[in-house]
Amino acid sequence: MTRWPRAQRRTNRAGLLEPVSTHPAHQNRGLAPLVVGDALRVLREAGATVARAGTSGPACQAADTAAGFRPWQREITFRKRVRA
Repeated sequence: MTRWPRAQRRTNRAGLLEPVSTHPAHQNRGLAPLVVGDALRVLREAGATVARAGTSGPACQAADTAAGFRPWQREITFRKRVRA
């Protein structure tokens, strides 16, 4: 979860949840929804009115959808190798 500086929170009111995953040995126990729910509570208490969730694959997308998130925007990320 990313929390922005106080001055920016007053104007933005958005929170960002980074991808959440559960170690394979602990999956299918309902832990990820608990973490997401708690993160949303913290964002709400900090004044957020909207939350964004970053996804890193089908499992994260399914978890975000189950938590009530809906597709909003598609992003393209660029990468370039930097040689020393």
